[in-house]
Amino acid sequence: MNLEKLLKSFDELKLKTIATEAEIYLKQQIPSKQQEMILVMMKWIEAEKAHRYASLVNSRVKSAKFEEMKTVDVFDFNYNASTKKAEKTFLSIHNNITKTSLPRVIFYGDTGLGKTHLAKALGFASCQQGLTVLFTTAAKIVNDLEAANKLHTIEIEINKYKRPQVLIIDEFGYVNFSAQASNLFFQLLSARHAKKLGLIATTNLAFSEFGKIFAYEAVARVIVDRIVSAAEVFTFEGKSYRLHERELAKSRKQ
Repeated sequence: MNLEKLLKSFDELKLKTIATEAEIYLKQQIPSKQQEMILVMMKWIEAEKAHRYASLVNSRVKSAKFEEMKTVDVFDFNYNASTKKAEKTFLSIHNNITKTSLPRVIFYGDTGLGKTHLAKALGFASCQQGLTVLFTTAAKIVNDLEAANKLHTIEIEINKYKRPQVLIIDEFGYVNFSAQASNLFFQLLSARHAKKLGLIATTNLAFSEFGKIFAYEAVARVIVDRIVSAAEVFTFEGKSYRLHERELAKSRKQ
């Protein structure tokens, strides 16, 4: 272990004063003592890095506002054919999230098929990479945008949803967008699309049916284009994952 590597590690942690003092102290030591102290200090540095990483992830998870944490390691892809088919592609996306490779994923299917679980799992994986994430529902976005428009704070509200590197929108299809909300939502998606930010969404509606929830068919088509652009679309069907989870929990108790 050499002194140069130690000092570089201090600089990476922005501990310049400690690096300067450590260099002066270590250069005064005999070689054997110097190596001993370098090894000790490197252990301190690794501990500090681990602490900072854990703090960063915890901060990202807290600001993401997950209602309930879900991770991929507890999801049983084998519970039905459609999730088993999706496993390889999903894990490839999940395991390769970076600042320059933000997730863009759409989960389509009926209620209870694990869409939200996997959306949150991608969100948590993004937090582990130090990315900013926000989990919300389509209904909350509609309410927030319409309320902000009445209060003349729409720019602030749109910026709130533009800011996260990864935005997760749950439950498309459960709420209708008024003409005003449709236009505001379009502005939001267009701004995120222009910045090539990550977007994860869950929906029980086929894209051809989005005209049912947005005020204008033309707006619906453009919104679908923004949502699916460069996105991986997973279609789930079959046995309910929630029912599967209950069955597993019941079998564990027996």
